[in-house]
Amino acid sequence: MIKAINRRGAPNNNTASYPAPTGGWNSRDSIAQLKPKYAQKLTNWFPTTSDLMIRKGSEAWATGMTGQINSLMAYNGTNRKIFAALGVDIFDVTSSGAVGAASLTGLGSDKFVSVNITTSGGTFLVMANGVDSVYIYDGTAWTAITGVSTPAITGVTTSDLNYVTLAKRRLWFVQKSTTKAWYLDVNSIGGAATSFELGAVFKEGGYLKAISSWSITGGFGAQDLTAFISSQGDIAVYAGDDPNDADTWQLVGIYNLGSPVGNMPFSRLGTDLLVLTQQGLASLSQGQFFADVSKNKINLTDAIQPDIREATTNYSANHGWQVVAYPNENMLLINIPVTTGAQRQFVSNTITGAWADFSGVYSNCWLLFNEVLYYGTDGAVNKFWQGNTDIGAQIVGDAITAFNQFGTSRNKAFRMVRPTLTTSLANQISVAMELDYRIGSYLSTPSDPTDSTGIWDESLWDEATWAGDRLVAKWLNVTGIGFAGALHIKAATKGNFRWANIEFMYEIGSQF
Repeated sequence: MIKAINRRGAPNNNTASYPAPTGGWNSRDSIAQLKPKYAQKLTNWFPTTSDLMIRKGSEAWATGMTGQINSLMAYNGTNRKIFAALGVDIFDVTSSGAVGAASLTGLGSDKFVSVNITTSGGTFLVMANGVDSVYIYDGTAWTAITGVSTPAITGVTTSDLNYVTLAKRRLWFVQKSTTKAWYLDVNSIGGAATSFELGAVFKEGGYLKAISSWSITGGFGAQDLTAFISSQGDIAVYAGDDPNDADTWQLVGIYNLGSPVGNMPFSRLGTDLLVLTQQGLASLSQGQFFADVSKNKINLTDAIQPDIREATTNYSANHGWQVVAYPNENMLLINIPVTTGAQRQFVSNTITGAWADFSGVYSNCWLLFNEVLYYGTDGAVNKFWQGNTDIGAQIVGDAITAFNQFGTSRNKAFRMVRPTLTTSLANQISVAMELDYRIGSYLSTPSDPTDSTGIWDESLWDEATWAGDRLVAKWLNVTGIGFAGALHIKAATKGNFRWANIEFMYEIGSQF
């Protein structure tokens, strides 16, 4: 913060300057104690290490389908492909444009968990949903895997398997509504499945929900582990390669982080293993490793705990919960399936840990493919973080800074604010002051900007058009009297838009 300065020639005018709230969205701390680096609201702004930017947009990719897409799967063989599942069908959506006939049809569920495995026979996409038989795609054709198919999985009814992953070069499956995991021999897509019972280690009861590998390096040296989570939040961690070898396969830790949310609660961020639970998003690597009794773990969503807790409480039964890492943008995204057509995302900068809230991206599933982020929406697959519009529509950023008394509890008459912005195309912006720890200002959504006219709060900028990104800092009129103030800013854009700083001009009232 730059200290308030009395402006020469205006004895009662003061200014104060603050960086944009790059600390991100904070709904945890008291509104009266929130530090200036945080924002009370940060919708469709992404906090970078140095400023805030209105999020990038979406571009249509594969179209012409009917219904909500509920699963996206990648085949990572020589001829890499993307598949989308909705209703009873799976479509090949590798190419852009209108899709053709279904690649696979007659399904009982479109809610899949999938994994790739490469063996001496090639690369295979393996999918399970707990309703249909396990399906394998070999780069050319789909095969429903049963006890008599080629290949076959014996010893278990494959339509009872609702989760699949790869750990220690083995395919692992979850048998739905039980505490049993099933695994195959290393480097195999078929054969006799062997059961692994976890009921005795799940102290809180419940059933097995998901499985993940977990590689760490720490005081115990390099560890390649396998983690199992129950519906009640018990996480059992095993070391070793062969569950049949009692000398090497050992239980090395048990946690409880709360009940998992969604059908894919585990996610990977680098070498870290994250788990999404009713309490938020937790990092196992930052927890108390090898502790038999769970202690306080690092909750990555701590700053937005009230909102993530409300979301997991209200919408935990909805399909579409997913945590996605997007390394190219240092981004971690939690998809919140409020309802079809009203999904939202809580998004974090993985460098700073700052959070934001995205709206207008209506997805029930995500996939990172060839370093591009795709999502499934109603009847289409879109590419995300592409361009500066949502398929032609403007993107609206809405933010409210922390309240500030500017060094004194005396009343202040707020006169003007000056955001420092970098912009490329025409944008429209509305600003107002929120006063005395109450959010009461209504800011209408700015009208659709054009590429030829620059409008700021119904007043022309100094110049109507700009070429390329331009730094702009302009004093804007605001009104309001109070002892504390917060800036409320809403911007509509179809171009690059970044916010670095904000200055306030105000008059301090007399001491009573």
